[in-house]
Amino acid sequence: MNIPADAPFVSRPESTLFAGVLALGVHAVFVLLLVFGVSWQTEHPAPVMVDLWSALPASPAPVRPLRPQPEPAPEPEAKEPPPPKAPDIAL
Repeated sequence: MNIPADAPFVSRPESTLFAGVLALGVHAVFVLLLVFGVSWQTEHPAPVMVDLWSALPASPAPVRPLRPQPEPAPEPEAKEPPPPKAPDIAL
């Protein structure tokens, strides 16, 4: 549908009033949902009992387990490199 650029724009005055009423209604519903949704799910915290001490009890020193000493790895035997192969091409 092509509309010419110089065509006058015709609006319906009742549509803007109806759209405004619907927008306000939807916003009111959202605000009510937020208010009741947040206030409905609030829980009062349970009471807490605390023991106050003048000093902490002495704790034993931590015992570190002894790790077994790793055995030294055997040294690899030194291999002699193979002798160089004679070239196939003679100059």
